[in-house]
Amino acid sequence: MRKVLAIVGPTASGKTRLSVDVAKKINGEIISADSRQIYRHIPVASSYPSEADLNSVRHYFINELEPGENFNAGEFGKMSRILIDKIFSAGKQPLITGGSGLYIRSVIDGLFESEIDDNGIREGLYEKLEEHGEEFLYDELKELMKILMRKFPKER
Repeated sequence: MRKVLAIVGPTASGKTRLSVDVAKKINGEIISADSRQIYRHIPVASSYPSEADLNSVRHYFINELEPGENFNAGEFGKMSRILIDKIFSAGKQPLITGGSGLYIRSVIDGLFESEIDDNGIREGLYEKLEEHGEEFLYDELKELMKILMRKFPKER
């Protein structure tokens, strides 16, 4: 059975350094589960691997998008599962590293996978906002939350 390793933990706990060291020892490739490392030009928000680290071990989801580009946990989970198969097929060991729990969970459990026309949803919300105002949208959100809370009550 194939197993994917994960190094997770809080910010500034040394995950990046440890993951590179481990990947070198196990012939691994790193999938970054840091929700900010995928973006270029924002090094203060996250601890990027050094240039030497990037050259010594294959990394995914590092410096791939401009800050204005959209990316989310659902896409990360779907793309990571494809990458995991690709890495195993190449005879290497996938190693997921990062502190974004939602991103890790999206790989393990998946998220809502149906194709959604996000722009259509946003357009509709903006139309409602323009027509009815913020308070109306906030009230709709509260009603949806009540429905969800009834449907999925907290486990005690």
